[in-house]
Formats: sequence, C-alpha cells, structure tokens
Amino acid sequence: MMLSDYHERAGGALPRAIRKIRFGLSLTGAEFGRLIGANGAEISTYESGRKKPRAARLIRLIRLAPEELRAPLVTELNRQGLSLSDIGTPLGHDTSIPQPIEASNV
Repeated sequence: MMLSDYHERAGGALPRAIRKIRFGLSLTGAEFGRLIGANGAEISTYESGRKKPRAARLIRLIRLAPEELRAPLVTELNRQGLSLSDIGTPLGHDTSIPQPIEASNV
C-alpha cells in the first residue's frame, strides 16, 4: 500500500541525494547501509522519505557524498542542531571507499 504523499516525500532533496550517493557507489541498499551503520530496510526508509537519518549517519553520508550532493545532507544536519564545523574532520575528497561498519541504532 502506497501512502498518498509518497511521491512528494521520495522526491524531496534529502531522499534523492541519498539515493544518488548510493547509485554513484554502485551499491545495494544493504551494502550501502553497512557503510553508514544501517541496514537495507533503513536505507529504503531514507530513500523513500519515510524517515530521516540521525546526525551520526548524516555525517557518514556527508563524507561519502560528492560535493554537489552535500547541500540537503548539511541542511538536515543543521536542522538537528549541528554544523559542518561540529563534525571535526575535513571533508576533502578521499577516493577510497570507507570500510563497512556494523549496523547499530546510531
């Protein structure tokens, strides 16, 4: 059953950015989830707009995202009371893919 506002939520900037990051890395939802400490079902909720990632996962997403996809992630991070200066590590482009982390309730 599709919720009546699905297309509006899924078409938002944050879900689109998350989906584009994952597609850009050519990963399944489960593989992508392991990179940010989530599972495939959680990635699906983020990409559909049903749920927004919390700060720790947003920071991991920001670090994975190419610069052109960071704006909606940073906007959501700001809504949660943090800024880029709060995350501590420069966001320079690192061509290596981060190692997967265990899924947790981050």
